[in-house]
Amino acid sequence: MILAMGAKTDVIEGFKRPNHADFKTTQELKEEKFSGIRHNSLARWVEIWTLGNIEKVVTDAKIEQDPNAVNRGIEEVFALHVGSVKERK
Repeated sequence: MILAMGAKTDVIEGFKRPNHADFKTTQELKEEKFSGIRHNSLARWVEIWTLGNIEKVVTDAKIEQDPNAVNRGIEEVFALHVGSVKERK
């Protein structure tokens, strides 16, 4: 519970932080060699990770301008472009 601006916080009994990338620290994700997407609501951006490294950051402002900005980031990071994967016969 937050007592006042800048004051110490008490731990709420029984609270356990969710085991999800959005709630883990950057250091934890690096150590786990996380690959995927993390929504950083405090910084207001989306991070695209591969093997413990942030490969691309897409800001909320960019997403407002281009609703497909995250998809484009994923395409860029993982080299997913039309024609980049051959069709199986």
